[in-house]
Amino acid sequence: MNERKDMEEAFASSFPKDAWRNRELTIVNRKGQKRAILADTEMMAEGKDWFLLMVIRDITQQQEESRLIHFLAHHDTLTKLPNRYHFNRELEASLKAVKSSKALLGVMLIDLDRFKLINDTLGHQFGDQALIDVAQRLRQNVDHRHLLARLGGDEFIILIKEAEEYDEIVSLAENIHLAFQLPITLQGQDFYLGGSIGISVHPFDDDSSDGLIKRADIAMYNAKHSGGNQYRLYTNEMIALVQRDVKLEKHLRKALKRKEFVLHYQPQINLASGQLIGAEALIRWQSVELGMVHPGEFITLAEQTGLINEIGQWVIAEACQQGKLWQEQGWNDFMLSVNVSSRQFMQPDFVNKVQEILRSSGLEPDRLCLEITESMVVNNLNVARKMLDELVALGIHIAIDDFGTGYSSLSVLRQLPIAIIKIDRSFITDMDAYQGGLSIVKTIVSMGHDLQKQVVAEGVETLDQYEQLKQLGCDKAQGYYYHKPLPLLEFNKLLVAR
Repeated sequence: MNERKDMEEAFASSFPKDAWRNRELTIVNRKGQKRAILADTEMMAEGKDWFLLMVIRDITQQQEESRLIHFLAHHDTLTKLPNRYHFNRELEASLKAVKSSKALLGVMLIDLDRFKLINDTLGHQFGDQALIDVAQRLRQNVDHRHLLARLGGDEFIILIKEAEEYDEIVSLAENIHLAFQLPITLQGQDFYLGGSIGISVHPFDDDSSDGLIKRADIAMYNAKHSGGNQYRLYTNEMIALVQRDVKLEKHLRKALKRKEFVLHYQPQINLASGQLIGAEALIRWQSVELGMVHPGEFITLAEQTGLINEIGQWVIAEACQQGKLWQEQGWNDFMLSVNVSSRQFMQPDFVNKVQEILRSSGLEPDRLCLEITESMVVNNLNVARKMLDELVALGIHIAIDDFGTGYSSLSVLRQLPIAIIKIDRSFITDMDAYQGGLSIVKTIVSMGHDLQKQVVAEGVETLDQYEQLKQLGCDKAQGYYYHKPLPLLEFNKLLVAR
């Protein structure tokens, strides 16, 4: 009823000398609903009598539409978070406010690491649901003093206002990083997205909004380049990395046409007999401009740019052609292993492409082993199972690489047609470090054999490791104790001397 009293007081104070023009008021109608109105008044005299003419317009819907338009202009329609426009305005205002204080102002840019996997496997509807879930999870970890926004796609950004010290900003980054370690469940499947987080801080890194966002983006890029699922604080040295990757990408796009890629082969040894029984094909890039580029420098970049699909297909084709030559030379018991990237594996026509490569090369399918990692399949077991079943039906062997470093090793072994387990090199190194390390390897070997899988040890570098693995009954091994990856000519010499 306060609205009515206020209206009466306002009218009494202006009557009769002042007319109302577009006076905005709030009234309650007979249904008890609040309505917004515009009122115009005009005083009229007839003889000694005064009359009041009032024209009232209901503007409730107009106001609601105006509020909606304003909301849509400032917010993301999917997650209902503030959008890029709103964030930029808030950042500009915060920069002005913080100049008079010694408080820090942080910009934290977050890019999801494996979001595309959801769109590719479940469709964009569930991709949208994942973004909504991520937004809710971020809300729970961001204090109301700060501003959380969605920039677009799978990128989010946080404005950290009036932090007194770096530790506050780092603490928030650690909390958000931990939040990304929990899965998002869609269609009964757990997806571990992970997030790459980049952070810039005013006044140390920049004093402009564009500069802070750019430097947070550079730091995020550095986090993703380092493997993702981590946070990085901006440093000036990071710019050199970005410039290096820009240069790498420029030349990487030309490398296949220029035939700059070559394969090196790392021998695999039968531990019981000591015989050379296979090799892992590993790509190398001999760039005309850059020289020999290590895979660690360009594989991640190839993944991010999508070039990995074409490069990965070339690796399989080249390995199969070489394997066919060895097959014709009488090495019929020789198996070639090839790594498959997650992005390459998830291509809908991947199985068809592998089948075509086998057909055109003439290599016997059981001479080829494709290596995948646990992280590639744990997020979408149903799709992975179907594809791997089709590959196994062709006669191809499947190996699980870096075993023991993923989320659910036993589950992967139980549900997928895996023939070979490759123990991650970190466990082999730990055998020398402490007794528990040896116990872990012993357990993996025993479990693998119980499940009727072959077990291969990676990264064998010492005689002690070789003897321990042989005693444990491990089937195969590879590593610098035997040979580093060799160019084709050197590997052929090794084959002849076999």
